[in-house]
Amino acid sequence: MLEPIAKRSTTRWRRGLRQGLYDDHDLYWKPFWPLSKGEAHYFYWFIQGGIMSVDTRRALRRGWGLCERHAWAALAVEMCFRSRYLLGPAILYEDLLDQCVSLIPRHGPRKEWRFKRRLRPKGPCMACDMRIYEAGGGLGNPAMMERGQHTDELLSFALEHRVYWLDTVCGACGGSSETLCRRHLLNRAGPVDRNGFERLRCLLESTRHRVTAFSRSYHWERRGSDRPEDRAALLTAIGWLSGWRPLLLLIGE
Repeated sequence: MLEPIAKRSTTRWRRGLRQGLYDDHDLYWKPFWPLSKGEAHYFYWFIQGGIMSVDTRRALRRGWGLCERHAWAALAVEMCFRSRYLLGPAILYEDLLDQCVSLIPRHGPRKEWRFKRRLRPKGPCMACDMRIYEAGGGLGNPAMMERGQHTDELLSFALEHRVYWLDTVCGACGGSSETLCRRHLLNRAGPVDRNGFERLRCLLESTRHRVTAFSRSYHWERRGSDRPEDRAALLTAIGWLSGWRPLLLLIGE
């Protein structure tokens, strides 16, 4: 039986939550790639419909998606089995970005402080909380789990659209953008300045618009309407909400 971290270490969980971050600290020194058998097995069933569970969607909203490691792991497993058919991730990140953009203050003082506070998660990364890294494959098909550990499709997709997302990579994660991702924004001692806040607002609204266009392109009446920048916006959404390091490591940046 998988034991939630919150039950094993309530103090650490609440301390991390107050800081605005929470994931499994035991994984800090584990390599991002390849995924463990437990992670490949979990996300295989995650993409089969688990993501549509009411409790799962609520946990994803409370945690602003998954942690840095598992956000990219989920996308990698999705692409292992569904290649470029990314309707599930597009719907999820459209939902999270809608939530994020709706929380941007439009009026009043200290907008930067207020927005930063609203970005704090209210719950843990659900994959870390279940300790799936250590879970093993159980009764899963060994060939299926081995396939789920591959990253070729994600690497190919990222390199193909690199020109559209590279400039949005958080500078603290290893990119060149002055706009920080959510994790590093929360780690920052103070809020961004007014100009930085406007850049962040423009990035989020633009990314939300493009992810929405990508999601809508799966509708029959809009099939084939997505552009490369719309597809790349999915990577920007994941990177901004959770962090960029696993993807940058994968492409050798």
